[in-house]
Amino acid sequence: MFALCPPARLEAFGVSTLEAMKAGFPTIVTESTGTKDEVLDVDESLVTSADTYDISETVKEFFIRDIPKKRKISSKFTNKTSDIGDRKYSVEKFKEAIRDLLVEM
Repeated sequence: MFALCPPARLEAFGVSTLEAMKAGFPTIVTESTGTKDEVLDVDESLVTSADTYDISETVKEFFIRDIPKKRKISSKFTNKTSDIGDRKYSVEKFKEAIRDLLVEM
């Protein structure tokens, strides 16, 4: 089994993280990434600090789980992101958010 773990100290919103989730890859992210809420919805233990020791411990804890538990998490990631490209992550939603931001500025 594979997992994605982009060890970012800051990332606005990682598209590669969402793509991995949609493909069913369990994803471990840091607290300072924009996709942390997406991961928290699946399994809060997969969100960690950006400290290298904490990241390594989180990765280790994920991989020592038994295979059925890892498969269940993988399935949850796929289900969580099944609407990518539809409602929540559409280009129109992005344009709308940018317009709202520009109006605020």
